[in-house]
Amino acid sequence: MYTAYIDLDDTLLDDKKRISQFTCDSLSEFQRRGNNIVFATARSARLHGLQDCLKKATPYYILHNGGEIYSHGKLIKRYYFSREQTMLIGAYLSHNGIKAAVITEREYYANYDAPAIWGNIENFILTDFSDTGLCAPKFTLMLENDEQIEKAAVLNAHARIEITDRNSTAIISPLSASKGMAVRYMQEKMFPGSKSIYIGNDNNDLSGFKACDTKVAVANASHELLTAADIVIGDNNHDGVARFLYKF
Repeated sequence: MYTAYIDLDDTLLDDKKRISQFTCDSLSEFQRRGNNIVFATARSARLHGLQDCLKKATPYYILHNGGEIYSHGKLIKRYYFSREQTMLIGAYLSHNGIKAAVITEREYYANYDAPAIWGNIENFILTDFSDTGLCAPKFTLMLENDEQIEKAAVLNAHARIEITDRNSTAIISPLSASKGMAVRYMQEKMFPGSKSIYIGNDNNDLSGFKACDTKVAVANASHELLTAADIVIGDNNHDGVARFLYKF
């Protein structure tokens, strides 16, 4: 039996954030053969924009880059920043002009006009994070230059920072949270004895690679992930994950 941990954006989803019917069928067939699928994503439980077939494809989710683990709609484990940590990190980012957002199941907090960039956002709250009383699952940053990358890196002593999308974005998570830590927890507590596969595309998937038996990168993955992979498969726009699982 295998458990496949699959990243969503730019791995399973194509550039238009969609999947084909072939991919849906391949996910079902992989599980019909007695295997498990876990979606491992930086997205929140909103899962905004996902096709219905994806929301129904598996009951197992790693959300917020490892900050939450869900099974059959139930929150199993959570790793969040404390209110004080959220306030201090958010205030530091805001003071240094770094665009930062915290997305929860109900609200979208940001220190910049996110709707002007991303379009209409339900329950959007403009904030510098100094008075939200929020326990953040993670911060998502938009990086505009190398100076901002260096300033964000100052937080390394207090948080886990993963630079993604070719240095244009970053994810700041609690030190206790990562996709890899979530994978290890699920392998031990939920899928003992199963062999693990991790399929991803970006640097925040590296911790998942380290936690799994087989490391798989899509062809459009970052250089770091391609270098670390055991197997390189087709890209996200040509059903790469589905074709790999179908033949596996």
